[in-house]
Amino acid sequence: MPQFKTRSVKVGSGILICLLVITVPLKAQSQSLPPSPTIPIDPTKIPEQILEQTNPVLPQNPSLVPSSQQVKPSQINQVIEFAITTTSVRYPWLTNPTDKLTFSPTIFNPSNSERYLDTDIRFANKNPNIVKLTYGYFPKNEQFYWVLPNNRIVIETQGYQAGVIQQGQATDLNFSSVITLSRALTGNQVVTTLPEVFPEITNNQNPATFSVQTTVGQIINPPGTIASPVVINSGINLNAPNVTIIRNETGTGSTNSPQGGGSNFGNLEAQNTPQVIQGFPTVNLQAIFGNGSIPFREGSVVSEAGLAELGLSLGGTSNQTLKGFSSFAGIKVLQPDKFDNFDLLQILTRPNLKQSEREFYYLNSLFWADLGQRTPQVVTRLNRSNSSWQRLYISRPVNQSMISYDAKEIKAKFDNRFVNLGVSISYSFDKGSLNFSQSVNNTLGMLLGSAFVVLDPQNLQDRVEEAKKFRDDSAKNNVVSFTPLATAATPEQRQQINQRLNTSLLYSSLSSPLEQVSGNLAIDSNITPSSSNLFQVKTGLYRRLVQFLDQDIQRSQGDTIISNLRTNVNKFGPLTFLDSQIPTDLTGFLPSNESFASEVVLTAPDGRQFVDSINSSDPSFTTIPTGIRRLAIAFDRIELRRIDRESGKFSSYLGSVSLPSIEAAWTGSINNLNYSISSGLWFNVAPNSAGNVSNNTLGTSEPSIGAFLNGLIVWNTSSVETGENNAVTAVTTQSPVIRVSLNSATNSNNASFVNLSYTISRQMQGMSFSVTPGVVFADQKTSFKTISFLQSSLNLGDLSFRSSLELDDSLLWSLETVKPVGTGWSVGAFIKSSREINQGFDSRVNETNYGLLFRYQIPQTPTSIEAQLGNSSSGIDLRIRGNLRL
Repeated sequence: MPQFKTRSVKVGSGILICLLVITVPLKAQSQSLPPSPTIPIDPTKIPEQILEQTNPVLPQNPSLVPSSQQVKPSQINQVIEFAITTTSVRYPWLTNPTDKLTFSPTIFNPSNSERYLDTDIRFANKNPNIVKLTYGYFPKNEQFYWVLPNNRIVIETQGYQAGVIQQGQATDLNFSSVITLSRALTGNQVVTTLPEVFPEITNNQNPATFSVQTTVGQIINPPGTIASPVVINSGINLNAPNVTIIRNETGTGSTNSPQGGGSNFGNLEAQNTPQVIQGFPTVNLQAIFGNGSIPFREGSVVSEAGLAELGLSLGGTSNQTLKGFSSFAGIKVLQPDKFDNFDLLQILTRPNLKQSEREFYYLNSLFWADLGQRTPQVVTRLNRSNSSWQRLYISRPVNQSMISYDAKEIKAKFDNRFVNLGVSISYSFDKGSLNFSQSVNNTLGMLLGSAFVVLDPQNLQDRVEEAKKFRDDSAKNNVVSFTPLATAATPEQRQQINQRLNTSLLYSSLSSPLEQVSGNLAIDSNITPSSSNLFQVKTGLYRRLVQFLDQDIQRSQGDTIISNLRTNVNKFGPLTFLDSQIPTDLTGFLPSNESFASEVVLTAPDGRQFVDSINSSDPSFTTIPTGIRRLAIAFDRIELRRIDRESGKFSSYLGSVSLPSIEAAWTGSINNLNYSISSGLWFNVAPNSAGNVSNNTLGTSEPSIGAFLNGLIVWNTSSVETGENNAVTAVTTQSPVIRVSLNSATNSNNASFVNLSYTISRQMQGMSFSVTPGVVFADQKTSFKTISFLQSSLNLGDLSFRSSLELDDSLLWSLETVKPVGTGWSVGAFIKSSREINQGFDSRVNETNYGLLFRYQIPQTPTSIEAQLGNSSSGIDLRIRGNLRL
């Protein structure tokens, strides 16, 4: 900073008075507040904004300000620079040039720097490399300070900002699968003929009254292996007196008369028609084979509609009934009107069936049962990719403030207009992809501040232009002079007003849940040395944590085919009978007391005659079929197989979204009590999209609009102990803090909470300490958490210690010690029971982490950067955090 001659102190009273207006140190704060309204949180962490409020120090050996008569026009910018620098060092929240995100206003120093950098860089497992990298450029010649008539101080800061903020972690899982589905059906049937004397054996009982018990067995061994005899133990004692063994005597030869089996024995008298025992009920599978249009052979593509009709679709459940039986087991007569299964009757009686007919009838002739579906065989190829998503922004912040001191009363009025127009997008460098929907949200939030370009109720733009005109006129007239203040308040009271205003602006920022401010308007805010009342309307971006999951699956279904077929379709039936001519009197066809005869004579014109003579005494009058092939048996197995192909993508996003928001805030103070209440609305133009997820169908749902309410109450009391000659020996400060954060869309990621803490600190010669116990009550909608914590610090000379305890589901603790080793440099060590990770948003894992830390702090400023080199079971953990001025 340029140096001025000491003789200028004599007549520079106008400028000196104005500088005194805004040059009172800000006392260090000791309140403990949680860093964000999210779970998991670290409730023992003191907010960065409060930690930075250290006792400011003026630049070393400051120059005295020249008098208006001696300041050259070429030096006017240096005078303005000195004035705004002094103000920003002492009251950083009054000159605050930035947007709550890019960098802390406590490091703003136009005299020393134009460029400001804030970083959080990590080289650690389960962490992105860049969590935060923001940059602000504020040229010296664009920062302005002037005193107007009527006790008005005008301040304007402006610059350019840009940054990259970690938003979340995304996973894309692409897969392609070949799915083989299969199920098996078994078919069994036994049909055997009854002996011709069966009615006599059974004393002419009605065959329909008999119950049937059928037991079958079959052994099929690989070729070359002799099959053992099948032994059936049905539980029937064959030697019991009530048991009659039916012996079927088989013979050789058969008859294939169309008038016999070819007509289903329909030409026989009912009394002489063969009777059979059907061992199993039948189930109809004809629909599976297109009711005869699909060949019954291996490799055939079966009907999906038929499978569905029987409940046999692959991928479905087992179906034991197959829509019921088409006929039941029992004793039956081989005639169309006496047999309840037409298809089975054809198989058993007709010898001249075509192959297609035989297959069609056969499908309704067995007892088919579903053996159930096998476990699908799945062959899958996976391709997994992980990516990080960042929010990028660029903006142009302009902050205009005016403090108007009352000429008659000890008070001041504060007006402010902050406009931070910009563009922000959600982008993944890993994927080279833009999320358009969230980029719209981000940019809308940044553009909401444009409302304050139009809304300027206090005409601050005019006041700034008026002040710049005063500056320019002063330069032209070679007379550089601030207008002297003429107020009822003394310089000390004005300092108290400034201090109270600065503190109120600090707590307004702490209470606000906005991640980034795009606009702010404060009007008619009254400040006195002992009270403040500040009303603000803010716009910007509200941050919510989300867990989104989506799936996009396409499945192509293959044909269901017969993959394996073992059948007796060509061996089952027909049953074979020989005609036997038996005298009528042996059959019981006519009573012994009856007889009949008939004769029909046909005479041709040439004299020939044809005689058809029938006599009941003729030995060949009655025909009884004699069974030759008396048994039809089948053991079948059908295996169905379908090969489906499935491909798709699972997308997950774990991170945050930044949503357009508008907020109204009321901040005030009365003596030692400071309070701030903020409430607002946010909206989401795409509540189901974030990162790589275009449609959240399986994750935690998000609303399209919501509301929030935040509150902060801090009570500061200090007691000073003095010794000899009233020298201060100790200072004790007590600060109870209540913080409330509520939102209308509470869930596991965005909790509503109440934080209660109490800080007591004591400073003595060569030693100081502080202790902060507290408790957090967090509502996560589906659960309620209580977190207790204890934070403490101890300074012994230049050696400092910090520790924390936190009791949640487990006990978390940390211990850190730091010692200066040179100008601005400090080294230390730390050990923690947990390690911070960021897989979308910050959380912690129970994993001991220990190591060294190195810190550099620009002397007599809060600007510092720290590197932590830790070691844990996950490996080396290197983190670089802090801010720099360039």
